[in-house]
Amino acid sequence: MHFGNCPESVAAALYSFASARHKDVICFAHVTNQMGQTEGDFEKGEADGTADALAVIASVARSAMKIAET
Repeated sequence: MHFGNCPESVAAALYSFASARHKDVICFAHVTNQMGQTEGDFEKGEADGTADALAVIASVARSAMKIAET
């Protein structure tokens, strides 16, 4: 199993859990320049790629579910 680079502890914990349970996981990180540094910065919104990121995740999830059904 390849863990890649885990940019944060939640992703690292997810991969550790998957390894312990012998399960495959897919983890996405929407990385931005700053997070929660200024008022209202936490929610990135559609203009900063949130909708695009969710579309990618939905597409990958649909593909993974099709593969799992075979």
